[in-house]
Order: sequence, then C-alpha cells, then structure tokens
Amino acid sequence: MRRIVLTLIIALMATSAWAVSTWDGMTWDAGYWDVSPTPTYTVTPSAGTGGTITPSTPQTVTSGATTTFTVTPNTGYTIASVTGCSGSLSGNTYTTGAITANCTVTAAFSPTPCSYSITPTIKSFPAAGGSDTISVTAGSSCAWTATSNATSWLTVNTPSSGSGNGTISYTVAANTATTSRTGTITIAGQTLTVTQLGVDCSSMTITPTSKSFTATGGSNTIGVTTNSGCAWTATSNATSWLTVNTPSSGSGNGTISYTVAANTATTSRTGTITVAGQTSLTFTVTQLEQGNSCTYTLTPTSKDFLATGGTGDVTVKASTNTCQWTATSGVDWITVTSGSAVTGSGVVSYTVAANTGPLRTGTITIGGQVFTVNQAGVCKYTLTPTSKQIGGSGGTDSVNVTAESACSWSASNNDTWITITSGSSGSGNGSVYYSVEANTTENTRTGTMTIAGQTFTVTQGPVGFVTLTLKITGTGSGTVTPSKGTPNCSSDGKTCLTSYVINDVVILTATPAQGSTVKGWTGCDTTVAGGSPCTVTMTADKDVSVEFSVPITPIYDFDGDGKSDVIWRNSQTGDIYIWLMNKFSLTGGDYVVKGITADWDIKGVADFNGDGKNDIVWQHKDKGDVYMYIMNGTQISAHDYALRGLPKEWEFKKAGDFDGDGKADILWQNTETGDVAVWLMNGKDIKSGGFIVKGMRPEWTIRAVADLNGDKKVDIIWQNTDDDIVVWLMDGTTISKMDYSSRGIPSSWQIKAVVDFDGDGKADMLWQDIVSGDVAMWLMDGVKIVGGSLVSHGMPNVWQIIAVADYNGDGKNDILWKNTGNGDVYAWFMDGVAIAEKGYVVMGMPPQWQAK
Repeated sequence: MRRIVLTLIIALMATSAWAVSTWDGMTWDAGYWDVSPTPTYTVTPSAGTGGTITPSTPQTVTSGATTTFTVTPNTGYTIASVTGCSGSLSGNTYTTGAITANCTVTAAFSPTPCSYSITPTIKSFPAAGGSDTISVTAGSSCAWTATSNATSWLTVNTPSSGSGNGTISYTVAANTATTSRTGTITIAGQTLTVTQLGVDCSSMTITPTSKSFTATGGSNTIGVTTNSGCAWTATSNATSWLTVNTPSSGSGNGTISYTVAANTATTSRTGTITVAGQTSLTFTVTQLEQGNSCTYTLTPTSKDFLATGGTGDVTVKASTNTCQWTATSGVDWITVTSGSAVTGSGVVSYTVAANTGPLRTGTITIGGQVFTVNQAGVCKYTLTPTSKQIGGSGGTDSVNVTAESACSWSASNNDTWITITSGSSGSGNGSVYYSVEANTTENTRTGTMTIAGQTFTVTQGPVGFVTLTLKITGTGSGTVTPSKGTPNCSSDGKTCLTSYVINDVVILTATPAQGSTVKGWTGCDTTVAGGSPCTVTMTADKDVSVEFSVPITPIYDFDGDGKSDVIWRNSQTGDIYIWLMNKFSLTGGDYVVKGITADWDIKGVADFNGDGKNDIVWQHKDKGDVYMYIMNGTQISAHDYALRGLPKEWEFKKAGDFDGDGKADILWQNTETGDVAVWLMNGKDIKSGGFIVKGMRPEWTIRAVADLNGDKKVDIIWQNTDDDIVVWLMDGTTISKMDYSSRGIPSSWQIKAVVDFDGDGKADMLWQDIVSGDVAMWLMDGVKIVGGSLVSHGMPNVWQIIAVADYNGDGKNDILWKNTGNGDVYAWFMDGVAIAEKGYVVMGMPPQWQAK
C-alpha cells in the first residue's frame, strides 16, 4: 500500500491554503466554508428643531439591509424634508436605501403656515338689524383680527382680535333706507358677507279711505302711514274740482291736504286721490249735487276679515228721515244681503266670500260714502335658502322667512344636533338663526327644521371634510362642472353644495347657455378672468359664485355685432337707410324700404324679440295703427301690426325693457287723463301690459327711460315745469321706488340722452345748455347722482346731437353730432365724462337725410 500525499490548495476567501494526505486507494472530498464575519454599518438619525425622529440613537445595520425611522413633527410644525442614506418618506415613515456605508438620516421641520376658516361666510338680516357671532378656526399660535368695512352700521364687538379658535360677536344696526345694503367683516383674509334688507314699503295705509262732501265743498286731509324712507305721491283723477294741495308727495308718515270745489250741477259726483308708493291706495271723495242737503254717517267706516270670510253690518245715520240712499258693492266677493235701498237711517248687512288669493280690498258705496273691506289672503311662506350644507366642525347660519305682515309662523328643530338660537316665531318677514354641532361620526348626516310649515334641510359631513358652496348668479344662465365630487343642488340649480376632503383641489368649469356669457367668478384661489376655469383649494369651507350675463344689445345695433348703427330717413322721399358702423367707419349699409308716406312716423328703435338686433316701431299719424319691423341688419325679417286704431290721445313715449326679459317694451301716456301704461312685448306681439299710474298731472313730462340702477329693467325719468327731476325705479309695471334726483334745474339745460357712458351697467344723463352750448354729464346710481362734470364748453349751435349710442362696442355710449350748416357728421367716443377719441364719420350729408 502506497501512501500518496496530495497537496491541494483550497482557496478560502483567497486567504488560506490546506495540505491534504491520504493512503493509496482511499478517497476524499474537498469542501468550501465561508467562515469570515459579515460587515455592518452605522446609520445615525438627526432631528432639527420642531420635531423628533425615532429611534433617536445610531442604528447598526448589516451591509445591504434597510432600516426605518418614524418622523414626528411637534404641534405647530410640519415635516419640511428627510434626507440621507438614499431613502424615501411615506407619511411619517422614512425608509433608507440598502446600506453600504455609514450614513446619516436628517429630518428637518418648518412651522405650519397659519390657515384660517370662519363659519358662516354669508349672513342676512332684516331691516330691523340684529346680532350674531362668527366662529374662527385657526392654529393655536395663529393670530387674527376682525375688521368691518361698514363701521357705520356693521360693528365688530369684543373680542375683535385673538389667536387660535375663537368666537367674534357683531351687531347690525337698523337700516332706515328702502334699499338693501351689503357689508363685510374680514378675519385673517376670510370674509363674512352681511346683507341687510331695506325698509319694507309694501305696508302703506291711508286714513280715512273715503269722505263725503255737500254741494258747497270744503277741505280735509288724508293721513299716510308707512315706514320711514318710503316715498309716495298723491294724484287726483278729477283735478277740475278735486285738488291735492301741498304736499303732493312725501316720504314716511305724512298728511295730504285736499280741497273740494263747490258742485253747481244737479247730479252728485265722485272723484279719487291715488296715493302711490310701492303700493297704490285709493281715497274716494263723493260730493252731493246742488240742492241736496242729505248727509250720512257710517259706523264703522271699514272692517278687516280673515281669509275665511264672514258677515258684517254697517250702521247708516241719515241727516233726516226723508233722505233716500242705496248700498252697492264694488266687487263681486262682497254681497249686500239687506239694506240695499233705505229711506232715513238704517243698517246694511253684507257677506264676504272666502279668499283663496293674496290680500285684497273692496268697497261698498252707501249713500255716496265708501265703506272699505280689507281681507287677508291665504298665508304663503317662502324660505331662503331652503337647505344648507355645514362643515363637519359645525357652525351657525340663518334662514329668511318671507310672508305677508299678518301671517304668523313658528320654527322648530327636528334633530338634537341643530339648535334654534333666535327667531323661533314671528309674523310677516323675519329670520331664524340656528347653530349646528360638530359631526364626530364617520358619516354625513342630514337634519331638518320646520319653519312656517316648510322644511329646511341641513346636511353635514364628518369632521375632516369641508364644504364647497357654489352659487350661480346673474341675468344669464349656464352650468358649472367640478373636476371631482358630486354636487347636491337646489331645485332651481342656483345653489350647489359638495363635500371634499381637506386640501382637495377642485377645478370648476363654467359653460354658459346659448345667448349668455360668463361675466366672472368670486371666491377662487386667484383672480379669474371671464370664462376661465376656477381653481379652489379646500383648506376650509369655501363659497364660490359665478355670474352668467346676457350681453346688452346696444341701442341702434341692427346687425347684432355689438356696435350701434345709424338709421336715416329721407324727409323728401320717405326712404329709410341704415349705416352699419364700426367706430368711424361705415362697414356696410343699404335701404330698408323706400317711399314710406309722411303719415307714418318711426316712433322707436329697440330689440323687441331679444335676438340681439334692434327693430323698428312705426305709428300712423291719423289712424293710430302701430306697426313693427323685425330687423336682421338692413333687411326686414318679419313685419305686422301690433295694434290697429289706437286712440289718438295715447301717445308713444319710449321703448325699453321694463320686465327684464331681454325684449323691449313700449311706454304710452294718455294726453287727456295723464294715465301711463306699458305694453310688454314679444317681437311684434303684445304679450301683456298694464297701467303704471293713472291721472299723472300735466306739469310732469316723461324725458327718458333707461336702466339707472343696473337691474336690467328700464326706469322712468320725469321732469316738471319747475325743472325738478324725479326718477321712478321700475319692476315691470310696478314702481319699486321713486325720488327726486335734483330740483330746479336751470331751464336752459336740456336732457339730451340717458344711457350708460362709463360702462358700469347704469345709465347716466347727458345735458346741454341750449344758450351757451355747454355739454355736461351726471353719472347715476339709481335715483342718486354719484358723479359727473362738464364734458365740453361752448359747442356752436350749428352742431346738433343727432344720436347717442355705442359705436365702437366698448360698452360705453358715444355721441354723434351733425353740422346743420354743411351736413358733416362727427363722433365723440366717450369714456365716462371724458372724450377718449373724436373725428369725422362723413362730410356733407344732404340735409334731407335725418337721423332717427
């Protein structure tokens, strides 16, 4: 047996060798074992000011392994960054990359930016005013200050400043004006908008409502009772014998003096005095004929009934037992059941039918005297809004109740987390104030209040969710689509509420309906122009509104390009021609019609069918026929009679949109009676109409109609023989407000136009002194003159204003002049009271061509 010695070099981590020997014939195996130690490394955590990192001591990590740390910011801080060891941060956990060397994980922190939210962000109050609170939510170290922008009536009480969460109280003073007002309280950049209604002018009464006079006549007074600031006028319908003395107009409570002339006729007569404010009331005067000495006394002179109706009696005391009298009902819902014809004293019995409509007034005429019946209507209540979405942290808000003054109501909560804090009952208009507790559940919840029999719904998401309230406003229409979330909208689609997780970013896209445009947004993160999308970061409850508008058709715009044109009539041939305008340039034009006879007059130019193109209204001088041209540029697209044979005493005054439907209407006045009426138009058809006032005194003249308060409804401008200017703010055929704008304007100054010169949507007044040639302007806001100045001094008399319209489409009306000597046509392009540009349009226009 031989012993064989083999020397094998066995590499072990390339550091060791082994010699192996064995006997001949024996076998052996060589194996490999890694017996060297695995390397480790140190990961050192480091935390800056404002937080901690856990674990906080250095960690030993095997080569190639990872490790994790928990990063926790202190209150008032956030994680700014975590770096080192090639790791990444998810939430509060930082995981290193594979460790191959010693390294350090460094956590940095930064103070949390102060964010603020307030609840509510919108609040409304009645004219009487009131108090409420604002809840402020902020970080404990975040300071804030509350500031009112209307300190004369909107007062921030203590505390007006603080840090962290807090509650601010504020007070709203009574509003003595007839118009509503809006103010804001700003808290750390967050805004509470407070809207307060104006004084209600719908509850005017007069005392008495009738009076009887003998043939000799006499004088007496009428007492007017209404809220302070509510304007009224008194007008007689029989000025030849029934005269209203001073004052014939006033505001608030007042006394009207009147005189009844002697009656020399052999028949009795009746006249009325209309006391017109927001509502119109009638005072009736009955005067006996010559030779009739009978007088009658009614007891009582009036009676009030509920909507259910009922019966009543009137005692009639005659001056002698030979006096004969009758009793006649003036309305079909009052029936005289006995005493309809009596000699001497007696009793009149009557019944009043049930009323299924609004408040109404009727009369019974007894022996020439008037007995008045006032009957309440069926009480109807309106809630504004009808629902509200409140953030999870809770808050306060209010609901407005609208009802007739005699209608009482109450409010109750149906869920324990909603509390009515004030306004649990009332009569007429009022407000219900409520608070909502924080929602500590994980689910959205819905609760209700019952107010005046109506259901008001409160929807509240859980804590951690915030609410986006979107309101769609304006004269136009359209839709808004959010990039995320499902809106919950009101039945009219004007208010939509959506819940979001805090810090969600929402993009709102507005799509206008046909004929509307997006005028603008409020409440977006940044200022948004026109129809651009609105971005909202939901750090708290947010209120956003978008306004859709219907572009106003410039007067005299026949082709719908947004720029006014000029219509001419040839006084010799009757031909009608239109210039299509673009600033100084004539872009086109053509004859509309030729050879119209002189007995047809163009009475007005306006957009009667709402297509954005002005139309023409004609009237026959002798027959009174009213005829309409519906225009498309220089072409007549439709034409027909609006009415035939209108009596000559009815005089066309002006055309303008009284009811805000985008279609012009026609204002008429009766030259004999002074009555003023409106036709509400739909193209060439009269859709409805009505009287505005009856018996307007002849010293008052309608000078213009225009939208002075920007509500898209034209108003009426009057001037009397004393050169006083009075404005009626209109809502269809109803006068919503009337007042003097100025008194005693020098007689040499004449109103030339009432249109919008400064582009604020409210018409202004252009004046010219016919003696000096000076041109001046009043900038208007409703009945008030808010600015203005001289536009030009000493215009030569040879230059006459022939038209005022928007010839360059900038929303500001311009002035077109014609030289009566040489026919030159010249334009002033206006920017408020300033002439921005001027120049010739054409030279040498033949004198027979007259601008209409």
